[in-house]
Amino acid sequence: MFSEYTNSPSFLLELTQVVNLGLVLVDGEERIVLWNRWMEERSQRTAAQVLGQSLTSLFPDLQGSRLEHAIRTALQQHLPSVLSQSLNRSPFPLFDPIRRQGDRLEQAITVLPLIRSDQGHCLIQIQDVTAAVHRERTLREQAQQLQMLSSTDGLTGVPNRRSFDDRFQEEFQRSLRKGTSLSLLMLDIDHFKLYNDTYGHQVGDACLIAVAHVLRSSLQRGSDFVARYGGEEFAMLLPESDPEGAGHIAQRVLERVAALRIPQGTGRGFSQVTVSIGIASRIPHRGDTPEVLLQEADQALYQAKEQGRAQASLSPAADAPAGDNPA
Repeated sequence: MFSEYTNSPSFLLELTQVVNLGLVLVDGEERIVLWNRWMEERSQRTAAQVLGQSLTSLFPDLQGSRLEHAIRTALQQHLPSVLSQSLNRSPFPLFDPIRRQGDRLEQAITVLPLIRSDQGHCLIQIQDVTAAVHRERTLREQAQQLQMLSSTDGLTGVPNRRSFDDRFQEEFQRSLRKGTSLSLLMLDIDHFKLYNDTYGHQVGDACLIAVAHVLRSSLQRGSDFVARYGGEEFAMLLPESDPEGAGHIAQRVLERVAALRIPQGTGRGFSQVTVSIGIASRIPHRGDTPEVLLQEADQALYQAKEQGRAQASLSPAADAPAGDNPA
C-alpha cells in the first residue's frame, strides 16, 4: 500500500510530528513512549521530559477520570473510546501555544488500542476544538438572547403579552391539576392616554417603566409573574394565592405607585399618577378555561374605574365555587 520509504520508522515518526493534533502513545504499563510536537507546544513539556513516565503520575488529575478508564479499556479489552468535549472538559492541561495562558484548550479525545506482538499499546489522539466550542457557545447565547427578546417588553423589561399568554396557560393547567387557587390582577394606569398626550411620549415611557418596576418589586414569590399586557395595561399572575392574598398584593401596588409621586396635571381629579386594579381568583375546575378568569379580572377592573379609579376591585365570582354564577 505504501512505498518502502513511507514504511520506514523515521518517516512515520516525522509524520507524527507534523500532524495538527496531539498524539500520545502509552505502553501496557501506561508509560509514555511517544509525545509529539503538538503536545510539546501546548503542554510546555518536551518529549525528553515525559518519555518513560506514567501518564497519571505526570498528570495526577487524570487518576479516576474517564480518560484513565478509556486507556485501561483499550489496553486490557482492546476497545476504542471517544471522549467528547461536552462530557469531559479539557482533561489535559493544554494551552494556546502563542499566549501560553488563559483557559485550557477544549479537547475532543479518541483512545485507540494498538496490538503489536505480545505487547499492547494505546494511542491517544487529542484534537483542539476550542474554536468550535466557542462558536457553538456564541450561537447558543445569541439564540437565548433572541428568545428573551421575543418574550420581553422592550420598553419596561418585564415579560410581554406573548410571554403572559404562555405562562397563563401553564399556571392555569397547574392549578387545575393540583386543585389550588390562581389569582389574576389586571392593572391599568389611570388616564394614561391623556397623560401621554399632555406630557409627551418620553415622559409617558418613563411612567410605564416606573410602574413596571413597582409591579416587579411587589411580587412575593418566585412563581409570581408580571407582564405588560398592552399599552398602559399590566397583568399579574399569583399562583396558589387566594382573594385575600391577591388583595394584599393589590393594596401594596396602589401604595407603591402613589409613593412614586409622578405628577399628573391633566385636570382629571388626581394630582399624581394612579392605577386601577381588577382582581379575579378561583380554583379551576374541569371545564373552566383561562379566558373565564381573564374576563372576571377585566370586569373587576372596569368596576374599579367606574367607582372612581385609584383603587382595586375584587370580582364577585372570586368567592363563588368554580362554575357557579355570581349573584
